Amino acid sequence: MKITDLAFGGNGVGKLPDGRVVFVPYTIPGEEVNISNIIDKSNYSIAQLDSIITSSSYRIKPKCPYYMNCGGCQYMHIEYKKEVEFKEKQLRDILERIGKLKNINIEKILCDKDLYYRNSITLQKSSKGELGFYSTDNKEIIPIKECIIADKKINEFLQKNREDIFNAKGKKVTIKTDGKNISFLNNNIILNTEISGKILSYDYRTFFQVNNNILVKIIDVILKEITKAECLFDIYCGVGTYSICLQDYFDKVIGIEENTASIYFANKNKKDNFKINFIEAKVEDVFLDVFKLHKKKNNLIIINPPRTGINKGIIELIRNQSDISDIIYISCNPAVMARDIKQLGYEPKKFFLFDMFPRTKYFEIAAYGKIH
Repeated sequence: MKITDLAFGGNGVGKLPDGRVVFVPYTIPGEEVNISNIIDKSNYSIAQLDSIITSSSYRIKPKCPYYMNCGGCQYMHIEYKKEVEFKEKQLRDILERIGKLKNINIEKILCDKDLYYRNSITLQKSSKGELGFYSTDNKEIIPIKECIIADKKINEFLQKNREDIFNAKGKKVTIKTDGKNISFLNNNIILNTEISGKILSYDYRTFFQVNNNILVKIIDVILKEITKAECLFDIYCGVGTYSICLQDYFDKVIGIEENTASIYFANKNKKDNFKINFIEAKVEDVFLDVFKLHKKKNNLIIINPPRTGINKGIIELIRNQSDISDIIYISCNPAVMARDIKQLGYEPKKFFLFDMFPRTKYFEIAAYGKIH
C-alpha cells in the first residue's frame, strides 16, 4: 500500500483496495508499506505497520529506545525540518476545512533543538511501582529511565530521585525545571526563568510553556507584528507571561486568570508595576465588565485558552466590541483554533506555526488579525 499523506496526529494516510481510507502510524508519504491488524471505524480504518517496502529519503533511525511503544512522540522517525513541513500542511488543511479560510499565510518557526528541550513532564505511576508514560494504545504505562525530549536537568533528577517521585501523592507527578532547580509536589521550590529580559516565577502547580526557546520567539513575533495599542487585555493569562513581557509597549495591561496559584505568581512577577492589573476570575464571568471599565481607544486582546478553546459566550462578547483593534489567538489545538476563528468573525492576516513540541504531533499557533 502507498502512503500519500500525513494526517494531524502523525499517522500516514493511504487507501485500501476497496477505497477505504486507512491511517498507519510511523509511516511517511511516498513510502510503500505492508500493513496488518486493520481495525475499521465508521469513516476510516487504522492499521499496524508490518514492513516498509520502499523507504522515504526523510526516514531516520529514532534515537529514543521507547519509540513506537511510548505514546509521547510521533515523529522520531522523520528528519526534523521535514516534520515541520508536514505540520505546516496539516495546519493549512485544518484552517481551510474547519475555518473555511482562504489565501492562508503561514510562517514556520523551528526550535533551535529537537531534543532535551522540555522544561516540564508529567510521569504516570504503574501498579508495578514504575514511572513512565502511557503506551501508544493508552492501555499500559511504559517505564522509562530517561526522556530524550525532556531537559537534562529533569532526567538527572529522575534518575537520582525515582523513589521520592513515585511516593508523591497522586497517580501522576509533574516535574518542572528552570534549568537549575526542580519543582514538584514534594518540595516548595519556586522556579525563575528569564524570558525576553523579564524574570518570571512559577512552580509545578501553574501553567508555563514547556519550551523556553520557542516562547522567546513567540514574544519576538508579537512585538514585530503588533501595531500601537493603548491597552492590552491578556485573557487566560496564567502567570502573566505575555502581560509581563509586553508591558513596555502599552499604557495599561489587564490579565484575567481563574487559577489561584497562577494569579499569585502573576502578581509576584509584575513587581511594583501599577499599570498591570491581574484579576482572578473566570474569563466568561468578568470579561465584559472588565473590558468596559479599562478599555482605551485602541485595545489588543491576546487569547491563549485551554485546549478546549473559548466558549460561545466569550466569542459573542468579543465580536460585539467595536473598540478591539487587534486579536492575537495562541493555541496548540489547530482544529479548535480554526473553529473559534470562524465564530469570532475574523480572518487573520498571518499565522505563525511555532514548533513548540518537536518530535511530537503537537505544535503552537499564533494568529494575528482584526475583527471584520
